[in-house]
Amino acid sequence: MTATPPQAPRTTPQSATAPVSTAAGMAEERANALGAIYMLGAILAFSVMDATIKWLALTYPVIHLVFFRNFFAFIPIGLMLAARRDRLAALKTRNWKGHALRAFLGLSAMILFFYAFALMPLAEVVAIAFSAPLFITALSVPLLGERVGPRRWAAVVVGFVGVLVILRPGTELFQPIATLPLLASVFLALSMIQVRKLTRTETNLALMTYVTAAGVLLTAGFLPFGWIWPAAMDWPLIVGMGIVGGGAQYLLTQAFRHAPAALIAPLEYSGIIWAGLLGYWLFGELPDVWVFIGSAIVIASGLYILHRETRLSGLRHKPEQT
Repeated sequence: MTATPPQAPRTTPQSATAPVSTAAGMAEERANALGAIYMLGAILAFSVMDATIKWLALTYPVIHLVFFRNFFAFIPIGLMLAARRDRLAALKTRNWKGHALRAFLGLSAMILFFYAFALMPLAEVVAIAFSAPLFITALSVPLLGERVGPRRWAAVVVGFVGVLVILRPGTELFQPIATLPLLASVFLALSMIQVRKLTRTETNLALMTYVTAAGVLLTAGFLPFGWIWPAAMDWPLIVGMGIVGGGAQYLLTQAFRHAPAALIAPLEYSGIIWAGLLGYWLFGELPDVWVFIGSAIVIASGLYILHRETRLSGLRHKPEQT
């Protein structure tokens, strides 16, 4: 309900609405900028975590690193819980089966990626991981009942061509171990599709808490096998790995809370830059030109799919003209 103030001064529509529009526009710009900063921070944090995993995997069993990654991630999760007044409400769920499935898929992806980081160049693993959105698009048809048009299917096919350029199957440069991050990307895509289903009723904090708890419980039993007591100088890296990983997940959530996906999702591809720099600086890894060519193809197809999904979503929600 609106009302015109008594004796309101006569103004033109433009002058009356301009300050409001300007204020709203500035607020939106600030929110978008903040979302972009959160997203870039999240990708940097994930990149640092990946490099730390690769460094520690030179000494410690990968499955133990998965345990520590999840165990110490409870530090930022605990801080997030402490900051909320509705702690119990945020964690309340009736969909334990859904969380269990998501935990299995997410943990499988994490273990495979950790092994890939230990055995392959960082930039190559990250480049192959960019195929996850392609799998999400393809799998959303049978699993979510979504409709994918010919343009997006074409982008998916082109994206997988880029993956083949990176993998180079059938050549002497092909490494069977490179199928690890590809399989991890499939599990990641399945996990994200399950997250789409769960977000209809579950909070982001519940999603983070239960998958992290499952990671701790399911990997704790492997600690006695091949246990190596961490050196004093490695403990900061082990603890930091979990804190940075949990913090990165929080930053990612905040990014999508402040800005639309169409604006910030492309910033995820900055990970290839950090992976290349950290891989070269810490491990002397220098990816060949085909990794960058394949990455460019995969990134281009991913951006096109995002563009089409955003455009189609806007058309579906556009109010009818009367």
